[in-house]
Amino acid sequence: MAPELAFLEFDLLKVKGKTEATRVFALLGDNALKQSKEFITLAERHGEFLARFRARDWDAAEALSRECEKLNGSRLNRLYALYRERIDYFRMNPPPPQWDGTAEALSK
Repeated sequence: MAPELAFLEFDLLKVKGKTEATRVFALLGDNALKQSKEFITLAERHGEFLARFRARDWDAAEALSRECEKLNGSRLNRLYALYRERIDYFRMNPPPPQWDGTAEALSK
């Protein structure tokens, strides 16, 4: 609803009591940021990161998370650190076959 602004998808989240996941986006800036070469590159790499994470390609997702951190000047370090925690967990506890990358919030 605001195509002129710089957004990134952050997560696919299912909240407690719901059956469908919701895509969560973050507003990072205005149209000037959206048009910048730096943001365009970040958005492309971030999209690749999410795709690799959701495809269970843990090694590629982890490498892309670190690349995205550098591209973003570390403003999203907490987000990528959270995803690396998930990756570490899933390496030891693989998600079920029907998993689509959705994170589940255990409380509202």
